[in-house]
Amino acid sequence: MVEQKAEEFKMYWIYIENMLKNLGSMTLEKIHGMLRSVAEPSSSSSNSIDNGLEDLKKFLNQMVEEDKLEFQGGLYKVK
Repeated sequence: MVEQKAEEFKMYWIYIENMLKNLGSMTLEKIHGMLRSVAEPSSSSSNSIDNGLEDLKKFLNQMVEEDKLEFQGGLYKVK
């Protein structure tokens, strides 16, 4: 189940990366809100996003560990 959610968030990685490049650093909550606004309401990934703030946090922290994002002062930004 955890792997499935990680795969679903990977579908949104390009969107997250470009959003942070274009709009600058964001909080977890802001990223979550932006994803909720673009997820298709009928899709299973939309349900994961709606209910998955902690899962998103785990995914973003994984991206920090993979050196794709930085996390400072409660904000995520692209390296």
